[in-house]
Order: sequence, then structure tokens, then C-alpha cells
Amino acid sequence: MRNAILDDNASQSSRYMAEHTLATALPSVLPGATIPIDGTVMTTDGVVGLIDEHAASMTDVAHARAALEDAIRKEHALRARVKAVTVRVRDYAKAMVGGSSTAYAALGFAQAAPRKPSSATLKLAVEKRLATRKQRMTMGARQRATIKGVLPPAPTAAATAPASPDRPDSRQPTTATAPAQPNTASTKGAP
Repeated sequence: MRNAILDDNASQSSRYMAEHTLATALPSVLPGATIPIDGTVMTTDGVVGLIDEHAASMTDVAHARAALEDAIRKEHALRARVKAVTVRVRDYAKAMVGGSSTAYAALGFAQAAPRKPSSATLKLAVEKRLATRKQRMTMGARQRATIKGVLPPAPTAAATAPASPDRPDSRQPTTATAPAQPNTASTKGAP
């Protein structure tokens, strides 16, 4: 089995245990030894001191990592709380000063963009509009534009000649009136 100190894939805890074992056993196995390392000479006590320094560094990193994780958890919880509060502040400010005011914009809130209706909604609106027009018998501007008035035919010479005395002119108003009839139709609400 490979020593965890030499294994780059070893866990932090197994590496720590391997270093602790080496630092504890080295003075009894090689007491007072001088070991050449990278062109210098280290004593057994120097190697143990280096291993202890690394172990302390690993402990500091573990504490710092735990503190960082705690700080991150706290920040996430605070972010969620601030977000919830901001939503309430936004709604309150919108109700008090209006969503399109400069005071609302000064708080950093943008006016909501109008939502684009879906194609199904647009299709339904067109169908309703056409059904309403059909029921009301209304025409659009283009439909009205196609309708052109037709003038009656121009009067001919015979039509402009004076009417004969035995035949009254149909264009002249008649003076005969119909006898007056009493109004017998009832109206709602009339006495």
C-alpha cells in the first residue's frame, strides 16, 4: 500500500494521519540522523518540525474552510431574506409612488415591461373581434372605402317638361292629409 503522503489522490485526513505517524515514529527509528535533501542536510528534528508545521497548516486550512462554509451559508440565508424583503419594498413603493415615477426608479426598480400576448391569445382576440362585427353588422374602414355612392340617372327632357293639368306632377308635394288618429300606443312609465 502506498503512503498517503506520496499519493496525490489521497484524502486530506489520510494524509494528515500518515504525516502524524511519520513525525511520531521518525525520532525513535532514526534518532539523531542527518538526511541529505535537495542538496542540503536535515536532521530528524528538522524533518519532524517541517511535518508538524505542515500539519498545523492543514489544521488552519480546515478551520478556514469550515469558517468559509459557515460564512457562505450565512450569506445565502441573508440573501434569501433580503430578496424577500426587497420584493415587499418594491410592491409597497409601487403602490405609494407609482411604478412609472422617478422616485420608484431611484430605488433601482425598473418598470415592468408589458407582456407580449401569446399567439393563441391573439388568435382568440381576432376571432372575437370578427364575431362582434358580424353581430353588430359593422364594417371596417377598408370595407367602407369600397362602397361608392351611385347617382340617379340624369333627368331627360321629357322629365323636365311641366306636368299636364290633367296629370299631376308626382314630384310636387300633395296637400291632402290623412285624418288625425289618436295615439293609442302605451309607453312604459307614462301615466
